[in-house]
Amino acid sequence: MVETHLTFPLPPMGGEGRLGMAFPPGFLDELRDRISLSALVGRRVKLARRGREFAGLCPFHHEKTPSFYVVEDKSFFHCFGCGAHGDVVGFVMRADNLDFVEAVEKLAGEAGLAVPQATPQERERAQRQKTLLEATEAAAAFYEARLWAPVGGRARQYLDGRGLDPNTIRRFRLGWASDDRQVLRRSLTADFPDALLIEAGLLRREAAEGEAFDYFRNRVMFPIGDRAGRVIAFGGRVLGDGQPKYLNSPDTPLFEKGRVLYGWSAARAGAGRDAEAGGPGAIVTEGYMDVIALHRAGFATAVAPLGTALTEFQLNELDSVPPRGRSVGRCPCCAPGRACASRACLPAKIPIRSYAPRGVPISTKFSRQRVRYRACSGNSSSAVSDSILPNAVPISSAD
Repeated sequence: MVETHLTFPLPPMGGEGRLGMAFPPGFLDELRDRISLSALVGRRVKLARRGREFAGLCPFHHEKTPSFYVVEDKSFFHCFGCGAHGDVVGFVMRADNLDFVEAVEKLAGEAGLAVPQATPQERERAQRQKTLLEATEAAAAFYEARLWAPVGGRARQYLDGRGLDPNTIRRFRLGWASDDRQVLRRSLTADFPDALLIEAGLLRREAAEGEAFDYFRNRVMFPIGDRAGRVIAFGGRVLGDGQPKYLNSPDTPLFEKGRVLYGWSAARAGAGRDAEAGGPGAIVTEGYMDVIALHRAGFATAVAPLGTALTEFQLNELDSVPPRGRSVGRCPCCAPGRACASRACLPAKIPIRSYAPRGVPISTKFSRQRVRYRACSGNSSSAVSDSILPNAVPISSAD
């Protein structure tokens, strides 16, 4: 089985084809969400499930042993034989010999989406976001490499102490930001100017004319992805007595923490399988390690807010995950055995009962009992099913 944690170039967020036409990133996100990559590829290639991936004979070169893989939860395909790689748009471009715009138009027709007409301003904004995504992806790859280098020994020791095996660490692309104030900047400066790295939340300045330095230092790094799995920000857990214990990227053109859930791309991909198996739906837990623990235990729909109460946007996102009305949540802020109050779990301006029809539940009993990694690893998923999930109750029942 192929290791899906291997790092490949990510599919482009926006693209230009004939006549310099560009598409808004939001449109391409929706297009990719509506088209199942495995179903699309499966029309031409006989695919067999291998763990979290699908494998088959590559349609782009002759081979006798399958080396072509589709990773549904990260929305890309990759052939280890010929190096072909891309997303749904890239596959159609290769398979049907179309340019980017033609491929997008064909897929949009299948998905029932109207193709937007981009303005020059939209093209400029799309290109800017693409460049920022390239910077955050480069930073993620850098932090990953540092974790496995000798300089990352202390961080690896910490993660081992939390019960994380190397495969899990690589799967979630964890990394290490050392205490060197300039190490990331030195690594990326040849490809990205300081101003762009600051805009991406990777560098900062203490004064307007001061020297830029790395935003994250002495922290175990957790890449934060968008709905499509592209790295848009980071969370960092300090080692030692530094404060704050957890630090998220600042808000950027790519990232607004009230509009993102950690683990959301994988959870969306796992929701269909979860629904077919009669699973609990989306599981909202407290933090990064809780999400990793639950995924390791087989609960692929676990997500977490980024240090804030659940927002209206996040609840609407959860409501979009099948099966509707069966999502499970866990409140990170109320004490065990107490009903959730709207001021604790949601911004005060959002009436808690307005979400009753959606039935997004929040746990009232398992809040501060953190999901310890060792307790959820291996084959102990039944412990989660038997003792944790039954305690979740619908928001509509909370007072």
